[in-house]
Amino acid sequence: QAAQAEVDTALLDVAYQVRGDYWRVLLNREIVKIAQENLREQQERLRVDQISLAGGKIPMFYVLRDKAELADAEQSLINARRDVGLAVLMLRRDMGLDMTQELVLTDDLMYEAGAPGEAEALTAKALGLRPTARAARARVEAAEHQVEARRASYRLQIAATGMAGGMKVSGGASRAGYTAGVVASFPLADGGSRGAEVAEAQARVRKAQADRVTIELEIGRQVYAALLSFEAANQSVRAAEQAVAVAEEDYRIAQTRYEAGKAINLEPISALAVLVRARTNYARSIFEQRVALDAVNRAVGLLP
Repeated sequence: QAAQAEVDTALLDVAYQVRGDYWRVLLNREIVKIAQENLREQQERLRVDQISLAGGKIPMFYVLRDKAELADAEQSLINARRDVGLAVLMLRRDMGLDMTQELVLTDDLMYEAGAPGEAEALTAKALGLRPTARAARARVEAAEHQVEARRASYRLQIAATGMAGGMKVSGGASRAGYTAGVVASFPLADGGSRGAEVAEAQARVRKAQADRVTIELEIGRQVYAALLSFEAANQSVRAAEQAVAVAEEDYRIAQTRYEAGKAINLEPISALAVLVRARTNYARSIFEQRVALDAVNRAVGLLP
C-alpha cells in the first residue's frame, strides 16, 4: 500500500507539472496577442505621422522615433512567438509526446472565479486523499503487525508428529507400527533475544507514528501555504485588471492630446508602453492564479 501511494504521488506531480506547462503555453499565446496589438498601434502611428510630416505639421524626429518604436514592437512579437514554441516543446516533453506531434489548444487564458474552500476542511480532506498520508498510515500498520509477530514467539508452540514403520520376521510374517504424538514447547530462557526483538519492533512503530505526524503536519502546511498563494494571486488579478483600465484611459487621453497638437509624440508612446506592461501583467496574474489553484488541488490530492 505504501509503494502504491508513492506511485500515486508521482502521478500527482506529473499532472501538476503538465497543467502548469499548459497554462504557460496559454500565457505566451496571450502575450503574442498583446504584442500584435502593440505592433498595429505602432504601425498606425507611423502611418499617420508620415502623413503629418509630409504636410509640414510635425518634425522629422517624430517619425524617426516612431520607426524605432515599430522596430522594438516587431522584435517583441518575434520573441513572444519564440516563447510560445518553447512552451509547447516543454508541454510535449512532460506529456511524453514526440517533439513533432501536433497539439491543438482550444482554451484561452481565463480567470477562475471562486475560492477552493476553507483551510480546515481542505486539510482534513487532504489527510484522507494525499498518497503520502496513506503511505504513512500503511507503514504504521505494518510496523504494528511486526510487533504482534515478535510477541507470538512468546506463546505456547504446539506441534504434531507422526511416524509409521514396518518389518519382516522369519516365516514371511510382517509387523507394522505407528507412533503419533503432540509436542508442546514454551520458551523459558532465551538470553533476552525475543524481548529485544519485540522492543525493536515497538521502536519501529513509534518511529512510523512520528513520521506520520510529521507528514500530516507538512500536508497541513502545504494546504495553508497554497491557499495563501491563491488568495495573493486573486488579489493580484484584481489589481492588474484595474491597472489595465487606468492605462487604457491614459493612453486614450494621450493619443487625443497628441492628435490635437497639445502634446509631443513621446506622451502617447510612453502611455502605450505602460498599457502593454499592464496587459502583460494582467495575463501573468491570471496565469499565476491558475497555477496557484492547481497547487491547492495538488496539496489536497485532487488532481487526476
